[in-house]
Formats: sequence, C-alpha cells, structure tokens
Amino acid sequence: MEEKAVDKLFELISAIVKRPAMYQVSKVEDIYLVIFGYLAGSKYELLNIFHENFRIFVNEHFKEDFVSKSDYDWPRLIRFYSAGDKHSIELFGQLFEQFKG
Repeated sequence: MEEKAVDKLFELISAIVKRPAMYQVSKVEDIYLVIFGYLAGSKYELLNIFHENFRIFVNEHFKEDFVSKSDYDWPRLIRFYSAGDKHSIELFGQLFEQFKG
C-alpha cells in the first residue's frame, strides 16, 4: 500500500511538471508546498523517506559548487540555480527525473 502512495505522488509530481498552470503552480516553491501537503496528509513513512532522499540527492547534485558543506532544502537550491520561476519548475523536473531514474 505504501508503494502505491509513492507511485501516486510521483504521478502527481510528473503531471504538475508537465502542466504546472493546470495545478496553479508557478514556481518550485509551489511544488514543494504540494508535496509537503501530500506528506502531511499521509500516514506512510515511505513518503517521508522519499522526501529525505530527494533532499540528499539535490544537495549531492550541487555539492561541487559549495564552499561550506551545509545541508540545504531542495527548493532553495533549485531556486538559487534557476533563472526564474518557469526555469525553477523545469530544473525541478530534470532533477526529479534523474532521481527516479
């Protein structure tokens, strides 16, 4: 059952990245809020593990650019490396696909 919840979250994320305006998402922070809300409403630990692993993945992806090896929230990192709201969604989508891959 937990795996089905993760699959549904992944489907939702993919749909949002494909058509963000349909979900009233205009920037990566909006995607974060959708995911956070999904996690808050879920009772499955596997979803929280996904969120933690995605945070680690994004930090690892950008680690060569850091002077300090601090741990950052993934929306902040994506925002920092994006050229604007639309690009932040595109960058998130690329990182999400790499993470799933």
